[in-house]
Amino acid sequence: MRRWGFNAHHYHQPSDEYHADWDFRGDAKPARFGLALGWLASEQPKSIEWNAKDEFEAARKKSEGAQ
Repeated sequence: MRRWGFNAHHYHQPSDEYHADWDFRGDAKPARFGLALGWLASEQPKSIEWNAKDEFEAARKKSEGAQ
C-alpha cells in the first residue's frame, strides 16, 4: 500500500508534505463514529468513574502528578 511506503520513507521527515491529490474520504466514517461516541458520552447523566486498581491506575496517577 502507498501508506506503508509513505510511513517508512516520509513520515516526520523533511519530505513529509501535504499533496493536493490525497484522498481523505476514507477518514470520514471513523471521524463520524468518534463524533457520535463523544456526543453520546457527553450526554450521559453520570460522569466516567475510575476504578481503583484497574490497568489504567498507574498511568492515571502519573498524569495527575504532572499537573
